[in-house]
Amino acid sequence: MDMKWIIVVIIIQTILFTEDYVILKKKDSIQNLFFISFLILVLLYFLLDNELVKRLIYIYTLLNYFRNLWITKVIKDSGDYKKAVNHQFVVVVSLALIILFV
Repeated sequence: MDMKWIIVVIIIQTILFTEDYVILKKKDSIQNLFFISFLILVLLYFLLDNELVKRLIYIYTLLNYFRNLWITKVIKDSGDYKKAVNHQFVVVVSLALIILFV
């Protein structure tokens, strides 16, 4: 069982969620739903360890990436360019880590 990719995904998702909660102060029901669904998928991965759960985690990671791009657009449209650039940096670095390690 190759554990490297799931550890990288857990770290990246934790960074994105922490940034959304702490830095952007974005605490809504969709954010909570994304976080809970991610925890459930990781738990299922450790319990079942099958291909379907792996693919669901990949799909989830891509959905969360595009959601964060949308958040960046909303921040930029509100006029807070510095926060938008910082958020875009975190999102791009997380995508680069996914490409390198997964």
